[in-house]
Amino acid sequence: MAFLSKGKKIDLYNLASELRVSVTLEDKIIDLREKITSCTFFQDNEQFVKEMLDNIIDERKSLEVEALKKIEREDKCLADQGAFVCVSL
Repeated sequence: MAFLSKGKKIDLYNLASELRVSVTLEDKIIDLREKITSCTFFQDNEQFVKEMLDNIIDERKSLEVEALKKIEREDKCLADQGAFVCVSL
């Protein structure tokens, strides 16, 4: 059950949604953990739920990396365009 502490709030929210646990965006992390651990599916399949959370975390991290790479590409493109404008003046 300690594995629930390695996720961010959004990860726990997504996990609870996957488990079809009733949650709201106003729920605190402790509330999300309590709702998840009281779910019968969690109690019967703790290892599977752990793997689900790992997948959710991995997906979030890969999306964050993609977003950072996109921003870096856009910054580089803008910098290249700025250099071109400066040279052409």
